[in-house]
Amino acid sequence: MTPSELALYIDVYTAMQADHDLTLDSLLAEKGVPLAQFRNIERRVQKQDRLVRKVREALQAQAKARAEAIAPPSVRAEAPPAKPAPAQ
Repeated sequence: MTPSELALYIDVYTAMQADHDLTLDSLLAEKGVPLAQFRNIERRVQKQDRLVRKVREALQAQAKARAEAIAPPSVRAEAPPAKPAPAQ
């Protein structure tokens, strides 16, 4: 799995997460990637737990950033502070 393949995979799912009207076919056509090639990347990602975690973390971080960006200022001001990680 190359870094560019993983980036493509994350980019496609990030775009679909941000705009639920997008389709996989339209995104792949825009990026010039055949569906079979994308599905091959997807299968390889899903076979490796480490990559699945990496993708999940990237998508969660981007979703959180989008949510914070669109939240009204009053909601952002009232958000509780993040809890520190427990000491090891």
